[in-house]
Amino acid sequence: MDKITFPSLDNYDRNLYHIKGTTLNFLRQRDGDLIIPEGVTEVYPGLCANFTYHFDKLILPASVQKIDLMTAYIRVDSFTVDSENPYFHVESNCLISNKGQLIRAGKDPTVPTDGSVIELLPFSFSGVRDIKKLDIPPSVKKIYRNAICGCPDLEAVELMSEPEYVGRGNFLDCERTFVVIYKENEIMIRDNKFVQFKKFKR
Repeated sequence: MDKITFPSLDNYDRNLYHIKGTTLNFLRQRDGDLIIPEGVTEVYPGLCANFTYHFDKLILPASVQKIDLMTAYIRVDSFTVDSENPYFHVESNCLISNKGQLIRAGKDPTVPTDGSVIELLPFSFSGVRDIKKLDIPPSVKKIYRNAICGCPDLEAVELMSEPEYVGRGNFLDCERTFVVIYKENEIMIRDNKFVQFKKFKR
């Protein structure tokens, strides 16, 4: 089967998904749940046009081994992962891999403080709304490019320790006056103009 439509999602377009082997690309959407069928092992976003994918919930079966949500054109409010899936889990409304990578944050998320997250992947917090402040625990060693950007309500990020790496494009397109807090020092960002700070790159 090359194309599939989920009959449980009546408000979705037909031919919404394209499946090649066990790889699924979602191409277009309307609001609703994205239910990945059992048997699919890899999930990737399709080509993005001038719109944003917005899913109420992303539901992963036990079979999914790899998922790529590294794009600014996807928003997901919440996640459900089958309890038999050994590759991913959900904590604090964040989709997290068994390698300690925070893949995507949902609505009103927090980064777990139990040491389970060591990396924020690209676009993991992109477009997240309804959050004023985000605390990054000391377990997080790498914040990849654009991991935290485009959050219209975000006013401050507090780093509990200095990460080994912070990629380009972080802390941009948030509030017009935005603060990064590290060791009680505030690094101001105004109108997306970032003040150079050690290992931070722009």
